[in-house]
Amino acid sequence: MSGSIINLSHKPYWSILYSNLNKLAYVLNRDVERLESPEALSIEHQAYPDLSGRLIQPVTAPSSLEESPRQREKPVETSPRPKGRVLD
Repeated sequence: MSGSIINLSHKPYWSILYSNLNKLAYVLNRDVERLESPEALSIEHQAYPDLSGRLIQPVTAPSSLEESPRQREKPVETSPRPKGRVLD
């Protein structure tokens, strides 16, 4: 598509426009079904210096577990204790 302001070879940069597919299809003069979906952007976390100049590693999401978590043991069911009687 020559003469377009949208460079479709860099789809991730235009991913915000995909929030309303009908408007995007109108601007691109395409059918909604023919629109390609953009790839997800990956955000690189980088270290940053604190006030003393030391580099601090950013907090990231924990890595996925390699094994499934242990099953919790069910508590032993006990019969309810008999209630006491109030004597008048």
